[in-house]
Amino acid sequence: MQWGSAPKVIVFTDLDGTFLGHDQFDSKASSALLRQLIAYGVLVVFNTSKTWAECRNLLDGLGIRLPVIVENGSALLMPNAMLRTSWLTYNETANALTEAGMSRWVLGRDLEAIVQFKRREASDREDVLTCDTEFAETLTGLTGPELARAQQREYSLPLKPDAKDPHLRALAQAQGFDLVQGGRLSSLQGQTDKGKAMRRFMSLLTDPKGIPTMSLGDSANDLPMLAASDVSIIVKRQGKHIPYACGKTIYKTQIEAPEGWCEGVLEGLHRLGADSMIKGMTQGA
Repeated sequence: MQWGSAPKVIVFTDLDGTFLGHDQFDSKASSALLRQLIAYGVLVVFNTSKTWAECRNLLDGLGIRLPVIVENGSALLMPNAMLRTSWLTYNETANALTEAGMSRWVLGRDLEAIVQFKRREASDREDVLTCDTEFAETLTGLTGPELARAQQREYSLPLKPDAKDPHLRALAQAQGFDLVQGGRLSSLQGQTDKGKAMRRFMSLLTDPKGIPTMSLGDSANDLPMLAASDVSIIVKRQGKHIPYACGKTIYKTQIEAPEGWCEGVLEGLHRLGADSMIKGMTQGA
C-alpha cells in the first residue's frame, strides 16, 4: 500500500503491552496482522512512550515506514512520501529530520528543560538516564542495545513511580511540565499526551471526519488516546484491564498482548462495520 488514496481506517496503537508483549516484547502475531491491515488500506500509527530510536528499530525490523507518535505525545513523525498525498494537508513546515525519510512536529518540551526542572524539584528521584545500568535494566525490562535506544530521550524523562507522584505532578504542571503514569514508569515531560498528539495528526487530514479511528492501549497514559477515537480497545495486561470511565463504548480483550492486540483490532473493525475486510483477512491468513 503506497497510500496514494486515503486510508479506510486509522488505528492508533500503544506498543509495550499492546502491540508488543508486556514482558518479552514479542510481536509475531501482531506484526503478521499489521501487514494484512496495510494491504487492506488500514493505516496504523504507533502512539507510544518509546523513543524515536526504538520506533525506528521496530519499523526497520518490519521493513516498513509508518507515522509514529513518540514519548507520550511529545513528537509526531511522518514519512515524507505520505506528506505528498492528496488526503493530507498541512500549513506548516515540519522540523527537519533527515534520517529515515521522516519529518517531525515537536509537541512537547526539550529534554534539557525537563532535566533542569527535575534537578530543582526532584533531585532525589531515580530516572533511567542517570541511574546505573543494572537499575535501568530493572526499571525498563531492557538490556544492551534495547536499553541504549530507550535512553535516547529527546522530550521526556522516565522516573521510577513513587507515592509522591501527585505532589510532583502538581509542581510540574505549575511550571509548564507534566508527570504521566505509564505501564512501567512515570514520565516527566511537557504538557502533552497521546490524545493531543492523535488530534494533531487528525488535523493534518484533508477530511478528518471521513476516516474512522480506532485506538488500542493498556495503561493510564493511553486513556487520552482511547477517549479521542471512534472505537476504543483496552488490552488486558497481567490479568487486568485499566479502569476507563469516559462514557464511551469500549471493548476489553480477553487475552493479553500481542495476541490480544489482534483480538482487539478485529473486534474494532467489526464495530466500525468492516466485516468484509475481516472476512478477507481471515480467509487469506
